[in-house]
Amino acid sequence: MGRFKKIKKSRIKPIIITVAIVALILIAIFAAIPSLTTPQAAYLLVGFGNENIRVLNPTTLNETTLTVLSTLPTTFRYAFASDSSNLYIGITQSTAVLYAVNFATGSTESSQLVSSGALMAFEHISNTLYVAIMDYSQSAPVIVKVDLSQFRSTKTLALKPYVSGTPYDFASVGNTLYLVVYDPSSGQSSLVQLTIPNLENIQVTTIPIQAATKIVAFNNKLYVRGSDKVVVYKTDPLVFEAEITSVYGYGELITVGNKIYVAGTTISGNPAVHILSTDTDKIEKTIPFSTVLGSAQNLAVEGSTVYVSSVSSTEGCHIYVINGDQISSQLVANTANAWPTAMFLVAGEIRWG
Repeated sequence: MGRFKKIKKSRIKPIIITVAIVALILIAIFAAIPSLTTPQAAYLLVGFGNENIRVLNPTTLNETTLTVLSTLPTTFRYAFASDSSNLYIGITQSTAVLYAVNFATGSTESSQLVSSGALMAFEHISNTLYVAIMDYSQSAPVIVKVDLSQFRSTKTLALKPYVSGTPYDFASVGNTLYLVVYDPSSGQSSLVQLTIPNLENIQVTTIPIQAATKIVAFNNKLYVRGSDKVVVYKTDPLVFEAEITSVYGYGELITVGNKIYVAGTTISGNPAVHILSTDTDKIEKTIPFSTVLGSAQNLAVEGSTVYVSSVSSTEGCHIYVINGDQISSQLVANTANAWPTAMFLVAGEIRWG
């Protein structure tokens, strides 16, 4: 006991104050770490055909306004992508135009990719954006490669010698890019395979599915969505593996953990999501949303939370949120025949309004 000196009361108070200040600083630092390392979605963007982009709070689904987005032209079909600096939006009027909106300043710039065409889909890989366009001047699909660091196109590849029809959706596995093309005049669906980054070694495979318009990659497999079914291919080499039937409708696909969520309808034509097992390549579960006629359209995911856009002629547009066994929804006002064409979660804090 004699080895320890007694601390005077006059010194205890300053020590307590110092410890408290240090503790508050540490709390503030650690509280900030999650937002720096794992940014949460700040906005849920919903692109309605020929209407302005709707902006929702992902937690409450309440609608908010980002002025810069409301000033952009409207389009019959939206496409979204983002990196750490910019939000990229594909818009079609008479031309196919790529817009970049800077997160920090809200400033915008645009680049016309073709003089006459419809911008259909994006695939964002590293610092490159691959853009699928239906080029009206050639009556053929094209892929435009955009260098995002310079915000300019560096290559435009016409696919007319290889395939005809409208390009609808991308997926990528390793250094291979896949593009789904559907030709309504012949009823033929095709899968175009190219090596990236230079868009070379083009191969085309006919897909045994009607109206293929969506694709997603998971664990070196491709899931291609068509009319009421999904076909599965192994990659490298491309080999047909399975057909999953009774996946009704035409909505999007998205990976959620080791599952594939497919937006569409029930057999009765009600909005629903089909959950596919990637182990068995079969339907594991179907989640119906409503008893009225309609369809689930678009999907977005953050962690285990899945957002689904759904439309019907009697109920309008709803955004459903699936979180485990819990499902909530919010009505989003839209005009007649203005269906959601794309949905996208923007991560991190955005400093423009």
